[in-house]
Amino acid sequence: MIELVVLAVLSVADIIKREIHISVMSAAVIIWSIPLIIENEINIYRIAAGVLLILFSIVTMQAIGLADAVVLFLIVLKTGIAKMLIVFFVADVAFLIFSGLRFCIGKRDKELPFIPFITLAYGLQLILDYYRT
Repeated sequence: MIELVVLAVLSVADIIKREIHISVMSAAVIIWSIPLIIENEINIYRIAAGVLLILFSIVTMQAIGLADAVVLFLIVLKTGIAKMLIVFFVADVAFLIFSGLRFCIGKRDKELPFIPFITLAYGLQLILDYYRT
């Protein structure tokens, strides 16, 4: 549950400033990682997938933002690669629907923050996981 609070804080920062300061991101990474380290849930495959996400962000000159890649890295550390991909897909679909609706009503912003959509998708994933068990 602490992860959802961290994502909500990052979402608000992303909406307000359209960027996330390194100190806020660093605090989020530390808060998110401590339980994973204590529970020994981190493995090399999850780390490799996260590093690839960050490298993809850097190589493509932030086609996906660096903060977005770090958030997805945190999600892959917590849930695994398959669930992170589902979260990313659901976030993309939600983003597409939202931006399409904004386009239809005439609000054509050049940039929309993506972390709120990742937060929404991760929250939906948590709800589905809760009701599956």
